[in-house]
Amino acid sequence: MDMKIGFSPKPAKDTDLYLIAVCEGEARKAAGPHAAAIRAILKANPDFKGEGGAIVTAVVPGAKTGRVGLCGLGPRKARTALALEIAGGRILGAAMQLPVRDIFVDFSQAGATGADEIAALASGAALRGYEFRAYQTKNKDQHLPDSVTFGAGAVAQRAYAPMAKSAAAVHFARDLVNEPANVIYPESFARRVVGKLRPLGVKVTVLDEKQLAKKGFGAMLAVGRASAHKPRLVVMEYKGAGVKGAPVALVGKGIT
Repeated sequence: MDMKIGFSPKPAKDTDLYLIAVCEGEARKAAGPHAAAIRAILKANPDFKGEGGAIVTAVVPGAKTGRVGLCGLGPRKARTALALEIAGGRILGAAMQLPVRDIFVDFSQAGATGADEIAALASGAALRGYEFRAYQTKNKDQHLPDSVTFGAGAVAQRAYAPMAKSAAAVHFARDLVNEPANVIYPESFARRVVGKLRPLGVKVTVLDEKQLAKKGFGAMLAVGRASAHKPRLVVMEYKGAGVKGAPVALVGKGIT
């Protein structure tokens, strides 16, 4: 199941976990319409300080959602993109321990929270929101929520768009790693990569054992002799930076 990441100023009616984001050390200074709820949550969780990724919940009388809680963004002065991405992952990880399906994150008590900051938090949640259950037939209890909605608008959604693509790429790589060796081996790995990347404009070249021998890849062929599957070398080239951009080369090795 894919978890949906969304952005909206208001929560959906079926939200069953309403999280109020706060910076570390600032929760007790809360004012406005959420002040009473925050006081009730802090009374039930006196040790909460607002550390990055921390979550606490409590029963709040009169709340319109199933659960109300606080989530920490960490110290305001240390609110970097990386720190928020880590916090977003931890927040989702903590929420996955609760029986909730739809989560809303409110930033009204977090001070001036920019679109890039909210997008970084969403990116962390997206990266954490991964489970490999392709072959699970028992104990299929769902841990991932159906959706996480961040209390922001179109600007944050646009800032998140490239991060969403990065998270999808990470999930694809995790799938390849998690597949058993009788499913992912050199030939099937090459097929999956070609099928996934060529439609995106990536040039993918696959060298088989004859081409490897011709090009002098003796060490690779020697290692592959003990395998039931013939070796493959997959070369992926993406020239998205244009002719003036400095090239970046990544090399990976896998033995089946």
